[in-house]
Amino acid sequence: MHYSTVATFLTLAGLFTTGSASCYGTGEIGNYGKNLDAVNGLQTACYLLTGTYVGGESRMTCVEESGTGVKWSFDLKHISGGSRYIGLNECLSGMSKEAHGCYRGGDSKYWNWEYKADPNTGSCNEIPI
Repeated sequence: MHYSTVATFLTLAGLFTTGSASCYGTGEIGNYGKNLDAVNGLQTACYLLTGTYVGGESRMTCVEESGTGVKWSFDLKHISGGSRYIGLNECLSGMSKEAHGCYRGGDSKYWNWEYKADPNTGSCNEIPI
């Protein structure tokens, strides 16, 4: 492939980007992505978040890391119109980028969904003041 062909392809690929993502720069550091407990925690969160959403609907759940004193808040929002079903694998694919790829958590938007994962000190049973 010639340089001009590669440059054209990369330029066109940039025009069709359908998502955005960012890692949080401050905040609690989580351990997800570093151990097996992380995989189980993400599966638990996504199991609770799967289902049919209407446009604009958001659901949140909380999962605690074992023995670390860190809880993860997972938020999933349907950002396109109409109603849409999200299954376990699609949820895991989106959420794992935030929890595994961003050790302080992060958020991303892809086509129909906005994913947020945010680690904080404490337990899921605490009531915010």
